[in-house]
Amino acid sequence: MFTWDGAGNQPPMIAIAQRLTKQGHKVSVAGYDSQRSRFERRGIRFIRMEHTHATVLASSSTGLDRMIDTAWCCRAQLKDVATLVEQEQPDRIIVDCMMYGALTAVEKSAEMTQISYILVHTLPGGMSAPGGQLESWAMSSANEIRIAEGLEPVKELWDTWKWAEGRPVGRALVTSVPELDPLASRLSHSLYRWIGPQVEDTPPSGWINPWAQDDQRPFILVSFSTDPFFDGISRMQRTLTALADQTKYRILVTTTVTSMEKIDAPNNAVIVEQIPHSEILSLGVDVVVTHAGHGTVSIALRYGVPLVCLPFGADQPVIAQHVEQIGAGIALNGDEATSEQIRDAVERCIRDSSFKAQAKKMSSTIVHVLTKGFCIE
Repeated sequence: MFTWDGAGNQPPMIAIAQRLTKQGHKVSVAGYDSQRSRFERRGIRFIRMEHTHATVLASSSTGLDRMIDTAWCCRAQLKDVATLVEQEQPDRIIVDCMMYGALTAVEKSAEMTQISYILVHTLPGGMSAPGGQLESWAMSSANEIRIAEGLEPVKELWDTWKWAEGRPVGRALVTSVPELDPLASRLSHSLYRWIGPQVEDTPPSGWINPWAQDDQRPFILVSFSTDPFFDGISRMQRTLTALADQTKYRILVTTTVTSMEKIDAPNNAVIVEQIPHSEILSLGVDVVVTHAGHGTVSIALRYGVPLVCLPFGADQPVIAQHVEQIGAGIALNGDEATSEQIRDAVERCIRDSSFKAQAKKMSSTIVHVLTKGFCIE
């Protein structure tokens, strides 16, 4: 399995590695040195991609350029894939959908295409939609790699997955459900297989709920991005200001990468660094306020909880708008929404039962897909 050091892409990779291990497969994950401890803590064998590691160390680029050069469109991945496949002799290969260097290595090898799968860790119609933000960022660099390796350039970024089409079962494993994807009707059944949100197995956090069982105040979970590329401080402050009335709300904040040092947190907010969302949502959360990353949205809907979405970029605006379209939450302008608008949206999700009803409907859909399970043929 080949992965990169992002945010929402890693939990599904870990979850699938855990699932395959339980099914009796011997699993190894190849990735970046910065990922090692995260995978090894879950008991997963980890291999550093050495050529890619050298590229990371040598790179002087920053921000988005660094992400493109060292992760999404990294030429060194071609050498690592070839070297590790020769060394490990795997029966099956799974490559993250945004590693266009690694995907090129697979596509140019007839032997590898026969045994390879693509892990689509978010919605195809969110992250990789034609004309979308990722295309504007990565298309040119991805095509440069393809042309250098003798492959035709693609017109749409998700065409970098087309080599997997036409197999007896879908080789692009989508960790979602089609009802969440606004472009699901455009996606080929011979390529895409919807396997539902994949959540990694984690030990109990040990967190103790500080609120009494008979506390009737609405329970709000506030959680913004785990990606340091996005700065959640403004969204966090506006949200906490919106919900500062301790007679009306109880708030649990998971901070992840968001520094709370500059944030004025009200007395009704309990702040924790990181707790698995499933552990919190099982306690009866009423509304989730979030950046609308696919992982947070899908786990909230898995538990039938409506959302107030304050997206940053990437796939988040598309996901937020679709959540609103299906009636399971409200999408706001993440950069500009005022505290009053955030509070009004939370109140609507609490008082209007249709939001909860639609979230529960999505929960039934997600549970149905997860119950069917999946295997790697």
